[in-house]
Amino acid sequence: MTVRRWRMGLRLQRHRATERMVGLGILVVSMIAFIVVPFFSQSPYAINSRPLQPPSGAHWFGTDWLGRDMFARVFLAGRLDLIIVVVSVAVCVIIGTLIGMMIATTHRYIRAVALRFIDAILAMPGIVVLVALVDIIGGREIIPFLAPSVGTILIAIVIGGWAPYARFTVAQALVLRERDHVVAARLLGYSRMRILIRHIAPSVIGVNLSYAAAQAVGTIGLIASLAFLGAGVQEPTPDLGAMMQGGISLLSVAWWVTLIPGLIVLLLGVGFALVADSSRR
Repeated sequence: MTVRRWRMGLRLQRHRATERMVGLGILVVSMIAFIVVPFFSQSPYAINSRPLQPPSGAHWFGTDWLGRDMFARVFLAGRLDLIIVVVSVAVCVIIGTLIGMMIATTHRYIRAVALRFIDAILAMPGIVVLVALVDIIGGREIIPFLAPSVGTILIAIVIGGWAPYARFTVAQALVLRERDHVVAARLLGYSRMRILIRHIAPSVIGVNLSYAAAQAVGTIGLIASLAFLGAGVQEPTPDLGAMMQGGISLLSVAWWVTLIPGLIVLLLGVGFALVADSSRR
């Protein structure tokens, strides 16, 4: 029985390692393509062709309703969406983990109030909050060097996305502080900060990173869906969701306008999903 369990555990580890490699491979190849392809393709903003041309040698992904090259726009939009996902999730992990660490070290009454506040944030519908924030902030240039709508979306995702990490961090820190090695460190007179950084933070960060991969899957779909709600990246900046939304009425005559960006969104979602699934404990 022990040998059988060992073999099953080994098989599961190999399966998760394969999932992780495939997922990371999809994301790395996509990232390289998003960076390299726009430098060697036509201008994604130039209107120099007939509208709605099907995929051909001149335009590998066809042209959109204005005559712009879809090949260049799809890869530039994929780069933008991937940047939004990676940056927003990374900021959520950092902010949520730091806030959770601070809450875990406070007095229990303060901690109870802070946790109720976090629970209130978690109870709010994320998509509704995000759309409301995008409408309130509007098209202002919030972050330098980024299109106004992109900075707004980043901030809106972070405002509602840090709370789960703070909740996870508090829960894990309260459990870990009763472990033998943490109790021993406390008895040896180590400072609270040293105990947090060296004995609690590594375990907390591991779990939070696992959740971050899962959050990235939802964020990819969320960014693509914003265009259908009128709160996505604004023209002329290429965006996968905006391409899909703009081509919905053209499906019967120009399927490539919606289908090709949708396949890119699906590919990125599969890559993040494989990484998230391989990170389960």
